[in-house]
Amino acid sequence: MPKPKPELDAIQRRDAAIDLIQEFGDAPGEPAKAWVIDQVLRTLLGAEYEDWIRDHQQAHPKDSWPTGQKPKPLPESYEAILDRAETIFESRDNASDWLHSPLIVLNGTSPVELLHEPDGKKKVMTLLRRIQTGDFA
Repeated sequence: MPKPKPELDAIQRRDAAIDLIQEFGDAPGEPAKAWVIDQVLRTLLGAEYEDWIRDHQQAHPKDSWPTGQKPKPLPESYEAILDRAETIFESRDNASDWLHSPLIVLNGTSPVELLHEPDGKKKVMTLLRRIQTGDFA
């Protein structure tokens, strides 16, 4: 999303911030969360953002403001996998939590991160099948 123009009114800035949160709010990982927070601040503050950053840095000289890293877009296969996980975990929230959680069986990677790999969808679907059938060997 492009940086907001200073001429946006308060309602437009609020709506743009809400759009950012809805689109990226559940992105996994601290860098992605920091990016969302920074983008929402940029949107809400508009032209005052740079002044806010300067004030923040003066008040907290040892801390830099984390701008984070923009999250990767969810792969096309995400919705289908979320639907499959929902049948196993019995709710969409539980399924989403599982998809975004680092798993020991995936060496600390979350299933959603795995979806960005060439054979990631197959691996996640295999893992879901194993969970559903109780195959933990």
